[in-house]
Amino acid sequence: RDKSKRGEFWSISKELRPDLVVTVERPGMRRWFVLDAKYSQARSTVLDAMHSAHVYHDALRWFEAPPYRSLLLVPASGEDIHWLHEQTFKADHGVGVATCSPADENQNAIVTEIKEIVEPEAS
Repeated sequence: RDKSKRGEFWSISKELRPDLVVTVERPGMRRWFVLDAKYSQARSTVLDAMHSAHVYHDALRWFEAPPYRSLLLVPASGEDIHWLHEQTFKADHGVGVATCSPADENQNAIVTEIKEIVEPEAS
């Protein structure tokens, strides 16, 4: 609450430490996103883990802005959680899931996701 004690990164509630934070600054644009690694793609595990994506999205700030996206990184697409991978869901809610595994047929999904976040007009 004391703005004089805040740094660039802060939380509106308690201290939170996501696995990875990526920032992008360009003239006229400052955007950032949170990536939280998970090691299972099982439906129940991912749905439980979405809690952290929502908390990070709602509580964390870079200067005054919330993350553009807060995503779970999972090793594969998983069981019946396709909607969490959809770009429209991520755009509507600011949270979702991205695969990140060289063994996955969509191994470039995280690269595509980062490009979407950094350069949405190019996708």
